[in-house]
Amino acid sequence: MVGSLLRLLVCFQHNPLDYLFSDPLRHWLNGSRLFHPDIMGMSDPILYQIYVFILRGLTGDNRHLVALACGILSVIMPWTYYKAGRELGSSRNSALVVWALIAWTPSLFTIYHYVAIETILLPLIGLSLWMTGRFMRRDSLVSWLGAVFCWTLACLAKATVAPLATVCLLYCWRAKSWRIKYAATGLLLGIMLLLPNALRTRHYLGFFAPLGNS
Repeated sequence: MVGSLLRLLVCFQHNPLDYLFSDPLRHWLNGSRLFHPDIMGMSDPILYQIYVFILRGLTGDNRHLVALACGILSVIMPWTYYKAGRELGSSRNSALVVWALIAWTPSLFTIYHYVAIETILLPLIGLSLWMTGRFMRRDSLVSWLGAVFCWTLACLAKATVAPLATVCLLYCWRAKSWRIKYAATGLLLGIMLLLPNALRTRHYLGFFAPLGNS
């Protein structure tokens, strides 16, 4: 609880709007240019641009509201790994230790001082691992699609997550029954999520780059 409170308060002490330079400034401007991107906006991953667009629209660039939103993300992030640990078989105490260690790791809360892709990537990976564990336990179509949905969002946040997503989803798929049904529905959902930015990059860049042009 103390770690979570610290994670929230430091976002007000070190407001992300006070560090708008280099990459954070680029991401901040990408959010305002979502529908009229420049070359950097077309090359960067799309999901964080959507997040910044929504954040700026809801907060009106109010520094206190921006700090609150970043603080809430910072608090949620370690909790997702606690939930992932529980779903993947860890005891409650072991999962709580993981939560506390992540909450107090300096680099994992100072990143929330900045407008950075990792601020949504880190909780998305935790959420994806959580959904992976849930599918392994439940073996249902809904839980499978939940895992595919979360891992695809994580890939849309940063392409370097794709190998981890592939390993987790392939492991789940091989370990369960109804493989053809799961493969077909998972592929369809993945295409639906990737297609909009694939078409967007095709229009502006001349080629398909659904995960960005690294």
